[in-house]
Amino acid sequence: MIYNRIGNQVQINADMYTVKIGYGGYLVIESPYNKGKRIHRLVIEAVLGRELSIQEHVHHIDSNKLNNTPDNLEIVGNSEHIKLHNPKLTDQPEKKIIQEIILQEDKKHPIGDCILTRMLNNKGYSIIRRTVAKYRSQLGYPPASKRK
Repeated sequence: MIYNRIGNQVQINADMYTVKIGYGGYLVIESPYNKGKRIHRLVIEAVLGRELSIQEHVHHIDSNKLNNTPDNLEIVGNSEHIKLHNPKLTDQPEKKIIQEIILQEDKKHPIGDCILTRMLNNKGYSIIRRTVAKYRSQLGYPPASKRK
C-alpha cells in the first residue's frame, strides 16, 4: 500500500482523498468515487461493519463535530436527534397556544397565520409564519380561509 499525505490530501495507492470541513462544520472526506462523506458516519459504519440507513443519524455526544472517536458517537433516530439538539422543541408549547387560539376564535372571522404569528411573537416566542402554518396543519386545522 502506498500512503502519502500532502496538506489536506491523502494518497492511498493511486487514489487521492481530500479531507475538509464541510457544511455544518463536520469533517468530510472526498474521493474520486464520491462527492463527500462525513467522517463520523464512516467511523460508525466501520465499527458496525455495515452502512448506515438514511434514518440513522450519528450524534456527537460531546457536541464537538471534530471529535470522531467511536466512544463519542452514537446512533439515534431523527426525532431523537432533533430533541438532543433542540430540547426546547420537545414540548412545542407554541402548538398548544395555536390550538387554544383557534378553539376560541370567532368562527365567522377566523385568525390567519400572520396574526397567529404576531400573537405568538407578542407572547415572547420567536416563530415565523411558515412554522405557524406547519404547526396549525399538524394540529389538523385548515387555513383561516377554509375555517369559515
